[in-house]
Amino acid sequence: MRTKAKKEVKPVEVKVQGVRIACSGELDIGVTRLKAYDVSLDHDVFHEGELCPVSKLIGMPLLISKVRPSLDYAATQDTYQYSLPETHHRNSLVAKLMICCDLGDGTIEHDIEINALCQTFERWKNAGSVIVVRQDRKELYPHHSKLLLKFIAFVTREVTIREISSGHEYTPKDAIKICTPGDWKDFYMTERRYWKQSPADMASVLSLPSPFKQPAVIVGRPLGGNLLKVWKYQQLSIDERLKSATNWKEKALLLELWFAKQAQRTP
Repeated sequence: MRTKAKKEVKPVEVKVQGVRIACSGELDIGVTRLKAYDVSLDHDVFHEGELCPVSKLIGMPLLISKVRPSLDYAATQDTYQYSLPETHHRNSLVAKLMICCDLGDGTIEHDIEINALCQTFERWKNAGSVIVVRQDRKELYPHHSKLLLKFIAFVTREVTIREISSGHEYTPKDAIKICTPGDWKDFYMTERRYWKQSPADMASVLSLPSPFKQPAVIVGRPLGGNLLKVWKYQQLSIDERLKSATNWKEKALLLELWFAKQAQRTP
């Protein structure tokens, strides 16, 4: 009597959501810039990806790995020039993520070292398309990536080189020092307050899980404690919020919002 051969059972491939960031070459042919991308837990990005320095400082470590578009896809695009690994197209978003954040022992003395802060690493200036994942293997959403880029721009851009409350010039060194988990959380939650002002964003954005451990606020849920304070804060005008602002970062964000609204009203 013949026995039936046992059917080989293939292991289930476990995937987690990451984000794919398109390079300038792909943008030219209409590829979405920031796109959710399912990544296998066996993918090289988890073993060979490079750590994003800013993300480590804010407590949400991201791993980034350069990728190449599939040959079949590239071959069908007349306007796309398929490039070798060493000739990747420019990717401005990755250039903002991969900046130097090393303060060393805190005793920087040479201008060349200070100037290196907040500057893109040479190897990431022409990164091509990349895959970004959370090192802790949690879900990463395009909107979270977008807000992280906005946070980096806020703390590093030249416009914010100003005199602050302590009376000294705002330098790249100061920018790196406010890249903490608390600063990132404050920035994220402040931004989130403004999403409710746009009904079109409520369903798609407010429903996103928070990048932190606490759950996202559910619209329509009874509010209490800190959530009630947040809701009351949302009801204030920008002028009223400025009066109650307790730190320069919050004031700077409110001023940005005020100028943006003024620009929208200008015919």
